[in-house]
Amino acid sequence: MEATQRHQYIRKSRQLKFAKLGAPISTLNRDLQALIEQHGLSTWDEYKARQGALEAAREPLQRPFLRCAAARFMGEQRRARRQRERDRRLASLKQQLRAARQAHAQHPPTARLNVLFFLSLRGLYSD
Repeated sequence: MEATQRHQYIRKSRQLKFAKLGAPISTLNRDLQALIEQHGLSTWDEYKARQGALEAAREPLQRPFLRCAAARFMGEQRRARRQRERDRRLASLKQQLRAARQAHAQHPPTARLNVLFFLSLRGLYSD
């Protein structure tokens, strides 16, 4: 199928997967069809030139036909779950860091050096 022939089809819904631009599609899309006939769009190039206006007109008509709504919803849920897991891991790491800092504050390095010094005096520790 060559490019121009392929481009004269647009995806519509789960039931009517492909529809020609020149054919009436459904009760909901008759308004869109009237808009296309009103502007006299017969070729793909003319359609592309006015695509923004046509997409804006088609958007409320396509709401009942949102095929990817479930996939988009699942993707948003997955992204939210991953973000929650990242936040939980970050909170855990921050908590570990706080605990380490508190332990370090309670036992400063000088106390550790004193212990090592006494152990080395007794011959129990050597570098």
